[in-house]
Amino acid sequence: MDRGYRPGRDDTRWSKLARDLHQEAIQAALGAYDGELNRSAELNTHYAGRWHIWFVALSGSVEWLARPAGNGEPLLSAWSADELVAKIDEASR
Repeated sequence: MDRGYRPGRDDTRWSKLARDLHQEAIQAALGAYDGELNRSAELNTHYAGRWHIWFVALSGSVEWLARPAGNGEPLLSAWSADELVAKIDEASR
């Protein structure tokens, strides 16, 4: 009788609960950075093909990073998206 068991996966009710809670924690963490995710997407659309832009969450703050397309140099870093945009514009001149 097949009860939905798949080898390599513990489908007990406690493991399912743990997976569900883990997914909720991930969603909550991503929700905390909605503004940054949206701004990052906006900047990547604006600078498409020229710069790659992302951010890193650091205990209580965010660091913004940018690198020219093709993994070129320089790697730029700033504490705000606006500051990073100014650095990109300066480096692009």
